[in-house]
Amino acid sequence: MNLIYADSYRNACTFALHQELMPGDWTWIRDPGTVRMYPRADLYMAPHWEAHPHRGEIDTALAQARGQHRLGLVTDLSGPPVW
Repeated sequence: MNLIYADSYRNACTFALHQELMPGDWTWIRDPGTVRMYPRADLYMAPHWEAHPHRGEIDTALAQARGQHRLGLVTDLSGPPVW
């Protein structure tokens, strides 16, 4: 499963389409529970993820998941590309 950390469901859908992820291959992080439901999931931090309405709670859940080695690959795509 791929988790998408975006500021809205609409932007998560758009991001998933651009990454050629099929429905069922990804879910939008809508609350801290999503992180707990999908251990070892790969995480994509889409542009503008920091504007998510539940950012504080989700960041705490992500920090806990990282500390317990319960996340897969974490890709932050919010900044400028690094070449």
